[in-house]
Amino acid sequence: MQIVSVLAAALPAAVAQPSVPEPPAVALDAPTSVPFTMDFDKPVIEAVINGRGPFPFILDTGCSPLLILNDDLTDELGLERGEADAVGDPSDPGAIETSRILVESVRIGDAEFTGVEGLSWADPGLFHGEGSPRGIIGLPMLGGVLATFDFPGGRVTLSPGALDADDPRAVAYTTGGGIPEIPISVAGRSYKAHLDTGAGGGVVLPIDEAEHLPLSTEPEVVGVGRTVNSEIKIYGATLDGELRIGPLAMIDPRIGFRDVFEQASIGCGAFEHASLTFDQRNLLLRIDAGGEHVVVGQPEQRKRYGIMALPDRETGDLTVQRCVEGSPAARAGVREGDSIVAINGTPIADLPAADRMKAFRSSPITLTIERDGERIEVSMSLGG
Repeated sequence: MQIVSVLAAALPAAVAQPSVPEPPAVALDAPTSVPFTMDFDKPVIEAVINGRGPFPFILDTGCSPLLILNDDLTDELGLERGEADAVGDPSDPGAIETSRILVESVRIGDAEFTGVEGLSWADPGLFHGEGSPRGIIGLPMLGGVLATFDFPGGRVTLSPGALDADDPRAVAYTTGGGIPEIPISVAGRSYKAHLDTGAGGGVVLPIDEAEHLPLSTEPEVVGVGRTVNSEIKIYGATLDGELRIGPLAMIDPRIGFRDVFEQASIGCGAFEHASLTFDQRNLLLRIDAGGEHVVVGQPEQRKRYGIMALPDRETGDLTVQRCVEGSPAARAGVREGDSIVAINGTPIADLPAADRMKAFRSSPITLTIERDGERIEVSMSLGG
């Protein structure tokens, strides 16, 4: 799961596990559908764990473990921790210590998955507060069913059956450690890209690829991202040409570049007008956007304030970890190390995580900042 943070509540990028367990047994006789929200720029669904809940979970195609629970949910459910394991991003898949757990059942709609081998971790700086996700459901957990992510409709549908390989909307893919790698073409250059619904953006390439592509604008820093164990500088530029993902064609789109990881990636932002159906048994992906060749146009990259901030575990306030040079936040006077104690006059402690994310998408915004024992107000807008 890649993250480009507007603020901080970062998510892991492509959460890799050294070994991927087999999909669990699943009971499902007919299609079942559940809604998801995009409050955190990623699909968040509700799932029932061992008959309790429902609890919110990120549904992440960039997560190779079947299931990850935050330690507090593991304790709440009274689950026993087993031997140690590890996860991380592709640069270091063993960076974060975890414990193995066994979950008797996970229910999503009418689909019940049993004997789920999961992991428990100490939530490495993800989301905190009311309404925050309590963990991650990885795509491999859904390996026994067809899984459709309908982004326009905001629903996930699980179905028995298989995809038709002759369907013109179907794309064959490979898998690297449980993460789908699909072929894409950028101005005629071919790449294999991780398809990562844990990333809110679109297509992101290694920064070295910028010199090989026709760009109508120079790459410029547009934000900072944080994975579970790496920090990323994100650049944006406009392609002068066609970007193709299976039957989807985007003409002169904005694309991203990053200064770490050699792997290309595609976030769910590239599919806001499409639905994706995964057939993991046959390694097929159907991309349905209403036509065999769909010109999406020139989607604008969402403007960001250029802040990465993480919740302080003791106070709950947001501590600014990075502030991108030249960004709206930097021009307004925000500094690294500042503690954001309120947004638009509302204390951070009174704002659920989803509301904080929404606030940082709005413009203008006023932050109350504590710095060197004093409180100051900083106003900024996405227009400047």
